[in-house]
Amino acid sequence: MKRSELHDRIRREILVIDGGYGTTFQQNGLKPGQAPEGLMMEKPALVEAVHREYVEAGADIILTNTFGACPTRLEDVGIPGSRTAEINRRAVEPRAPRGEGTSTLVAGNIGPSGKLITPLGDLTFDDAIANYVSQVKSLVEAGVDLIVIETIIDIRELKAILCAVRDHFDGFVIAQMAFNEDARAFTGTEPEALVTVVEAMDVDAVGANCSVGPDLLVPVLERMGRVTAMPLCVEPNAGLPRLVNGLNHWPGKPEDFTEFAARFVAAGANFIGSCCGSTPSSPGRSATS
Repeated sequence: MKRSELHDRIRREILVIDGGYGTTFQQNGLKPGQAPEGLMMEKPALVEAVHREYVEAGADIILTNTFGACPTRLEDVGIPGSRTAEINRRAVEPRAPRGEGTSTLVAGNIGPSGKLITPLGDLTFDDAIANYVSQVKSLVEAGVDLIVIETIIDIRELKAILCAVRDHFDGFVIAQMAFNEDARAFTGTEPEALVTVVEAMDVDAVGANCSVGPDLLVPVLERMGRVTAMPLCVEPNAGLPRLVNGLNHWPGKPEDFTEFAARFVAAGANFIGSCCGSTPSSPGRSATS
């Protein structure tokens, strides 16, 4: 999809992004510590089934199962980085979510590398860019409609990803960071600083996702809205996770998202979804109607 077409669409409507996948995958056999991206080779039908559930629940945008599908992240879970291109292409291949006569879009999903850039870590900025090239090129060649970068905790890593993306993709890009309870990212970036950076890097929409529940992301989005006219995106967790019997448990309910969706719209959100702990019941069309 052309950037201009998506910009036109969000002038007319608020688009719903899908939600969490990990919880559903675990309920279907994914063990703690296993990589969801590995399901693209082992259980592709399961991934496609979850995509379908989100479409049926009212999602306008489906994220590919590629959040951790860059070489460094794959290698951390025992998958050779050389399979990056294959995994990303496979994640885009299922066309069922689009269907006949539907306006559902497929977004290439890119997450953090799992490494820190110098001086906090030992990954150079150039190496950080190179780490994402294969993933970006594969998603673009496979035909994604847009790219969603999310759950980034270091503004320098976001810059590196955007360099890789804009070298190979001229379409619509959403860039999001994860903010803590103090409305700062892990490395200290505040909402206003994020806006300043992405406005200078040819991004189409900016936002926040993961880390905290919808109540704590409302003020973050409001702060962004006060300093930019860019489209805004938000994908909160289903509350703050708690450890129950060795597994993460998210207390949020679908009705919580319905309540906060109106507040996100009032804060200027053009894209609303959900993240960790949510299910196809959480982002539904009724929440933003």
